[in-house]
Amino acid sequence: MRSDQQAALAGDLIAMIEALGLDRPVVAVSALDDGLRAPEPAAEHAARFPNLIDDVRLRVGHNPPQEAPGAFADAVARIRLRAGT
Repeated sequence: MRSDQQAALAGDLIAMIEALGLDRPVVAVSALDDGLRAPEPAAEHAARFPNLIDDVRLRVGHNPPQEAPGAFADAVARIRLRAGT
């Protein structure tokens, strides 16, 4: 896959994720030490997700669930608590 195709696919996935999060509680999890992509500023997350609960920034690479499972689970728990499920 060419890099322009990868960029288009990534953009489509991001748009889909954004659309899903517009009416649901959202916790953004950013990997600060990801060598592939710098995290977006917290203000950009807040503008993109109206129901943003928290913006978690972890000193991990590009796989926060595997590299910081406890912190990632806490983020998911905050969504569940907020949603009442």
